[in-house]
Amino acid sequence: MKLTENEILRVVAIIQSNTDFTFEYYSTLSLGRRITKVLYDFELDINALIAKLEVDADLCKKVAYLLLVGHTDLFRNPEMWQILKQNIIDLFSKNDDIYIWHAGCSTGEEVYSMIMLLNELELLDRAHILATDVNQDALEQAKLGEYNYKYHLDYFKNFDEVIRRNPFYGTLYNAVPYSRYFTVNEVNKTIKIHEQFKQKITWVRHDLVNWTDIFEDKFNIIMCRNVLIYFNVIIQFELLEKFSQNLQDNAILVLGKDEEIAGEQKYNLEKKDLFYIKHTQD
Repeated sequence: MKLTENEILRVVAIIQSNTDFTFEYYSTLSLGRRITKVLYDFELDINALIAKLEVDADLCKKVAYLLLVGHTDLFRNPEMWQILKQNIIDLFSKNDDIYIWHAGCSTGEEVYSMIMLLNELELLDRAHILATDVNQDALEQAKLGEYNYKYHLDYFKNFDEVIRRNPFYGTLYNAVPYSRYFTVNEVNKTIKIHEQFKQKITWVRHDLVNWTDIFEDKFNIIMCRNVLIYFNVIIQFELLEKFSQNLQDNAILVLGKDEEIAGEQKYNLEKKDLFYIKHTQD
């Protein structure tokens, strides 16, 4: 089912008139894909969905959250995490404090991935971790730190590749038990992050589009993976400028695997491996 631009804009207009969410800067293509999934999940056609949204403000809010749900996994793209591991050691191992922001963190799997990595590097005690998203429902799930692995068996494979394996020699580190970080419930097919790691994270609702400055410190690492692709080019440029302004010198910006910055020098950034380094200012 291919939606027309008018149908997509009609759905968005109704939602915006009944909630505090703004979608005008989102890519029409990405919105169309999300709305199509809503139609499939709700077993509705587009006219039926529009009719229901026009009379049901609660449904508007529910659909808005569904349009905002991001896709994230534990140690998604392990090769990125392996390279990041070495760069964290090289750049920040002598820092007294390491400030990290996960922008658009969705349900939090990536944030907990960072927690595990830093703990293995014996840097977790120095870390100050902020995780933000516009979707309050996603943040509440992230705070729980409980995930179903029935359809995400890569959780364990990715953990092994990043935490247990030496990426430069292909050898295994000392076996790190999953129980160090989470409890595995084989009956319910869930993992639950241990409480002491959840307490290391500050969760805040923050809208990247309607930006408000909530930051007391500049960051050593900003993670914003697979978020920019959902915005139009204007917002992408604005966010890259703001990310650069909120990075310390010689800090890291990590975007999604398929998210490239055209003219990164404009933002004082330099591409290195699978991420960007903020240039030292003269």
